[in-house]
Amino acid sequence: MGFPLRRFNEAEEGLRKILTPTETRSVGEYSAEVKADAAIASLEKGDFAISWDLPKDVHTRIIEKLRSQYGGKVFTRTDTFEIAAWRPEQLQRFDQVRV
Repeated sequence: MGFPLRRFNEAEEGLRKILTPTETRSVGEYSAEVKADAAIASLEKGDFAISWDLPKDVHTRIIEKLRSQYGGKVFTRTDTFEIAAWRPEQLQRFDQVRV
């Protein structure tokens, strides 16, 4: 909707894009059905930090758009779990490399 996000949007994956881990290990995959209505209701309640800084009107428009496009649908979500490790000195330099 054109409103800039002020929060770190991609959590651990975003950190991996900025600072390459010294090691990663695959843990496995997990698939589950996700009901769009439940996910949208969770977003509407404010369960996700990414939406906390949005003005109410922008948040409302996003929820309305999501409901109109995805309401009533069920998706299969597959998550791949990995463990990523960084050396302490990499994280200490985080402010220097952050974009």
